[in-house]
Amino acid sequence: MRSHFLEPNPAQCKSCIFRSPEDGGLVLGDDRTTEITEYLCSGKQHICHTNPELACRGGRDIQLRVFAALGMIDQPTDEALWLANQEFLRS
Repeated sequence: MRSHFLEPNPAQCKSCIFRSPEDGGLVLGDDRTTEITEYLCSGKQHICHTNPELACRGGRDIQLRVFAALGMIDQPTDEALWLANQEFLRS
């Protein structure tokens, strides 16, 4: 199995859907926000809406917090997630 592990955007876009509306984040419907959050938690990546070459920083931050809380990665860092991904690919 091969995986394309996208580098995340270094920072959230000003209009990131995971940024609060008060801070300029785009507002999606509850159903769409839930759908995106669920597929992030299943391990899928969310593409940044302003740079399609990168993973969404806000989405990646959600993954890091969830995966660390579940014990899937040691720390909520991009490096820990990358290492876990590499280990998975070797298995």
